[in-house]
Amino acid sequence: MKRRKKLTAGRKDLRLEIGSANWLIHWLVSWLNTKQGHLREYDGDKARIKILISHLQALSTALKKDPLKGQEEQEALAACTKRYVLSPLFEVGYGSGQGGRGLIENNFLWLRGGGGNEGQAIEALRTLVERRRSDPDALERLVMCKQCGEHWVFRWRRNRQFCSDKCRKRYHEASPKRKEYKLDYMRKRYLKDHPLKYRRKRKK
Repeated sequence: MKRRKKLTAGRKDLRLEIGSANWLIHWLVSWLNTKQGHLREYDGDKARIKILISHLQALSTALKKDPLKGQEEQEALAACTKRYVLSPLFEVGYGSGQGGRGLIENNFLWLRGGGGNEGQAIEALRTLVERRRSDPDALERLVMCKQCGEHWVFRWRRNRQFCSDKCRKRYHEASPKRKEYKLDYMRKRYLKDHPLKYRRKRKK
């Protein structure tokens, strides 16, 4: 009972963390996976963000091997981001609660280079870059589903690799260990249902 309560409390803490500080990352994954509606791709914005993600992940991998390297990836990132023109925007916070009122919010005003969704996606990537200070693998946690390879997944836990339970079950059912287990189970089941066929004939 104590162990179950401990696991439940841990999941609750994780949900609270995801719901408050990391909602931008959730939005990024949802935006990348959506093909219809107001979150669909517009004027190549998702293609540009995917290229930016690949360069960021390559730079992160290069810096892990040698902190003094990564010049090529830095130049590639500069080429990808030079199209964006931003202006600093300082606003008064009018949010509800004690933490939202009377504060000065530091944002950016998009002048040229992308739409609102693309700007928010870049803000999510900035969040991942900041997160990398405490978690070196933050950028590498944004991956494609290991089974279908079509949908994006953010690995909040290291063992999370699938976009849905359907993909997780398909991957598990196709594993050699699972196939061997099912074959062994069916062999035992057949022997149990047809025992006379496999009995040794008694010597006369």
